[in-house]
Amino acid sequence: MVIRRKLKHGERGQVLILCAVFMVVLMLFVGLAIDFGFAYVTKARLGKAVDAAALACARYSAQGSTQSQALAQSTFDLNYTTSDRDTAPPVVTIPPFTTDASGNTLINISASVTTKTFFIGLLPSFRTLNVSSAAQSRAATVLMTLVLDRTGSMGPVSSGGDGGEAMMPGAVSDFISYFDDTKDSVALVSFANDVTVDVPMTTGNFRQAVINATNSMVARGATWSDGALQQALVQENKLTLPAGVYKTVVFFTDGNANTLQETVTCNGGTEKTGTWNIGGSDNSSWIGFLVPNTNPSTISFPNCAEGGDPSDTSCCHNGTFYSHVAGKQMPLNWTNIAGTAAPYGDALYRAIADADAMRAQGITVYSIGLASAPASVNQAFLCQIANAPCSPAYDPTKPVGDMVLAQTASGLAQAFQTVATEIRLRLTQ
Repeated sequence: MVIRRKLKHGERGQVLILCAVFMVVLMLFVGLAIDFGFAYVTKARLGKAVDAAALACARYSAQGSTQSQALAQSTFDLNYTTSDRDTAPPVVTIPPFTTDASGNTLINISASVTTKTFFIGLLPSFRTLNVSSAAQSRAATVLMTLVLDRTGSMGPVSSGGDGGEAMMPGAVSDFISYFDDTKDSVALVSFANDVTVDVPMTTGNFRQAVINATNSMVARGATWSDGALQQALVQENKLTLPAGVYKTVVFFTDGNANTLQETVTCNGGTEKTGTWNIGGSDNSSWIGFLVPNTNPSTISFPNCAEGGDPSDTSCCHNGTFYSHVAGKQMPLNWTNIAGTAAPYGDALYRAIADADAMRAQGITVYSIGLASAPASVNQAFLCQIANAPCSPAYDPTKPVGDMVLAQTASGLAQAFQTVATEIRLRLTQ
């Protein structure tokens, strides 16, 4: 038997009241979701603009607080688009810079904006919402050695080069402007088949010296990367600075290491045993004997090590050298010196060993490559130099750098700028 219960008039009224209350509550929650959703979008836009302003302020901090703060405000304005929900433009606050225990410059920037609400604005105390965001950036104090390639392949495109010689001065001038000319310590080493310390490691007053040295470089000679990186390590160890200073080496090249300095033993012909800069070519058909530390190189009896005429008494027949790859005397040929197949010839292998020695001392290495060189740069080699994630031997437990590639000489400015930003500028909050 089914029992039917009649709903009394009083109960029907209660249901209507409950429905009305629930509808108001539901609309309130919907209004909260919409209004706070708009506020969240505003906060995200505000955060993006504040982050950009903090990095810009750190980027130009070496030019003084007045100019860097003005540039930070301009950067914020470019990155924040005012909404019709804003009651007024955002207020940006940039307090005086501070420093941490390592002397790094800390920049704090905050911004706030008041926005109108729609649904919850029915409640007098919620007619507007205040949205704010803050960021902290750090302009690191650095000890840096810049290592620049000035080999023959950097010459004009019209002469068979890649144009790097013409574009590098502008790229380096912009790069060095990122660094504080009063607090940072910088050295410049350049290389071809010789190595020169163009600017010895110094704290402050290095910018113009780096620019002048780069402007005067002439592209010629072979690629002695090992010698340049060895000298970079010497420069890195010339100063004793407080703990926390960021020690780094920036290595730029447009080609593969093809030269090393070693004692050669000859077995036949006129004895040419002695210390030479050997290699000097990306052409696997020959190697040259270069007078050590001269540029342009003085080449003595080229081609002889690859065979040559056995009756030619000026040649070094059946020559050998001590190979770091093999750990013993090895035949003097292009593959053993400049070979690009893993585990590489000694020229590339020794350069990687130099970079590993730097990392063992807590130095972070960055590499920049110019890919349009006549002999295409070995990207795997550059990744290993930097211990970048692209390296086949990547080790995250050691200082991790980055490898940045410029496809053409005109891209060098952007490549150097990318590395400068990674070294000096950090968002810490």
